[in-house]
Amino acid sequence: MSQFRIYIKPFNTIGEYVANWTDVTSYVNESSISALNQTLDNDDFNVGLFNYNDFSLKFDNESGLFSDVDVVHSMFRYKRSNSLVKITWSIQAYPTQCGTAECGYEFINPEVEIFTGLINDESSGSDISDQKINFSVLGRESIFSKAIVPFTTISAGDYISAIIYKILNQAEITSILTISAGNINPGIDFQIDSITDLQNKTVKETLDNLLLTSSSVLYVKDGIVYVTNRDETLNVMHTFYGQASNEGIEDIESISNIRSGINRVFNFWTWRDTTLYAEELTSTDKYGYRKKEIDYDSITNGTKRQNILNSLRSEFGSPKQELELTTLVNYDTLQLFLFDKVNVDYPTVLYAADENIIPIWGAVKWGAFKWPFGEWGLTLNTSQHFKIMGKKIDMKKHLITFKLRAI
Repeated sequence: MSQFRIYIKPFNTIGEYVANWTDVTSYVNESSISALNQTLDNDDFNVGLFNYNDFSLKFDNESGLFSDVDVVHSMFRYKRSNSLVKITWSIQAYPTQCGTAECGYEFINPEVEIFTGLINDESSGSDISDQKINFSVLGRESIFSKAIVPFTTISAGDYISAIIYKILNQAEITSILTISAGNINPGIDFQIDSITDLQNKTVKETLDNLLLTSSSVLYVKDGIVYVTNRDETLNVMHTFYGQASNEGIEDIESISNIRSGINRVFNFWTWRDTTLYAEELTSTDKYGYRKKEIDYDSITNGTKRQNILNSLRSEFGSPKQELELTTLVNYDTLQLFLFDKVNVDYPTVLYAADENIIPIWGAVKWGAFKWPFGEWGLTLNTSQHFKIMGKKIDMKKHLITFKLRAI
């Protein structure tokens, strides 16, 4: 049986993270574990939104192990807030230690990390009647809301990539995340005209503006921060197979929330209080005007503003089919990440009209033969590519759901 494990790394008495993780899986109330989400642009009718990963946990706290620092038995000695929480998965409940394995029947089961986040102590609560305590855990990027832009380090004329690096390269952020200038590559990188709007802002507030105007996204992978455009990977990273596929073993649990993509179409972009606009003519003729207005005081140059509008129009001006595909958690599906290109082979499922076996070949008699029924509500083949825009791991059912957008 596969298993998720949960670990905590608290602070020591001087406010530094301890060296080792503590396995707290046995204290977790399994029914309380919520799904683990990671999303980009997944809010209907909005784009460019930066969403924290988050989930909730309930621990058995009869021993006081998870109480605040004023309890002598607590594992937290400096503060509970921002203690690190790690979730791992392995295909077997217990690690392989020694002995022999029969090829094809046994698994060598590495324990892989699927999420690391921070305890959000603001929402922690306990109930004395059942000795349970609730924790909310946010992604490590939630630290961006608690850090202020180092205003004295940035200047008008700095490139967006340089500004993003400077505001992220702070001790409170680099203590839990790896920041490298080489990993910050905005979709549009240009010099900023004014820095007045950046003063006294949190890093999160500034990133929201910079990412949207530079047509970029920020995500965290293996503890490393990346800023990129929205382009998918060059190669197909995985192919999912439906029940009627002749090309591979079926691994699709379900396909749901199939949408045409109209919900995320913005085909007429404008810059507030200017005459600048970018229009997708084919889309406006077909669907009417779906307007989105943006503004950012730090960009005053008209050419830069127009380039921003053009980029956003290209990405969101026309509908792109979206769907949610659910499959089993395994080592292959856990490795899939945001913007990975994938294929879905979901041909039409046919049923015999006369309850007999559907013939593969042979002759039929006109007037006596009945054509099979088909499920035509959704048919996909591998000539249509998708990119992953979100993933949700259900740790109770051991399922993983990918939000896919057509390319």
